[in-house]
Amino acid sequence: MPQKKKGPTPRKSSDPAPLKGAALILHTMRADEGFDETAEILMKLIHDTQHKSPDAPRHLVFTVEGHRNDEGGYDEDAWELINNFIPGFLSRYLTQYEHPYAAVRMPNPQRNDPPQTVSIVAKDQADKMLAEGKPVFDADSNTLFEPPKE
Repeated sequence: MPQKKKGPTPRKSSDPAPLKGAALILHTMRADEGFDETAEILMKLIHDTQHKSPDAPRHLVFTVEGHRNDEGGYDEDAWELINNFIPGFLSRYLTQYEHPYAAVRMPNPQRNDPPQTVSIVAKDQADKMLAEGKPVFDADSNTLFEPPKE
């Protein structure tokens, strides 16, 4: 007898309900996408959504295709997105987000000034980026450094 395929994981009652009137942003990290490419795609999707639906609540649903390590967990690229980049950086531009481990409604209002792109740079280039007027997110400290406003 053939085995049934598992369907989507049912929403837990503790998960936040979908928002009415929200702009839904869906992205699946493909098996051939790395961290940098996925981070850039997500940032562009958020920026474009702000442009098309100004100030509407944004709800990101992020899934991952492949990207498994030998132990069956997520590889370094997917884990960095799930564990640091989405909750630590992107979440400030969202009202709600979901990824394979959580569904989160943000306690603070979303920011409506998302940058058009994100640059992934080595730590030694962060000061240069700030001097050029570009924000820098430090994943190690989960901190966003913004350039001084003129």
